[in-house]
Amino acid sequence: MITVLEDATWKVMEDRATDLEKFITNDCLFLFAGGLRLGQDTKPTLRESLRSEAYIPWSGHKMSDIEITLVGGDGAIITYKVEATRPPLDDQEEEDVFRALVSSTWRRDEDSGRLLLCHSQQTPF
Repeated sequence: MITVLEDATWKVMEDRATDLEKFITNDCLFLFAGGLRLGQDTKPTLRESLRSEAYIPWSGHKMSDIEITLVGGDGAIITYKVEATRPPLDDQEEEDVFRALVSSTWRRDEDSGRLLLCHSQQTPF
């Protein structure tokens, strides 16, 4: 179940980043390389970033080496390697390839009962 949800978050980022909002908690926090931190109290916020016209959608992704750790009865941590591609920028001929170790934490939302993403960290390699 967690693997399917995590994969779905990448798939929506290949189309419309705003669709990620249905998968995340209000206090969701993303940590990226270079010290970039996006959450509800950052400038810009995570949700503002998802709505930005500057967002460049991914064109594909592949998750591998997936491991899941259950956290109590209402959450899980998924860790994996990802290779994601974006369309070429400027005059490049080849797609931009991003490789990272990812760790995401999912927890059950008390109101909806759905598992939602509350934390994600990407470490490029």
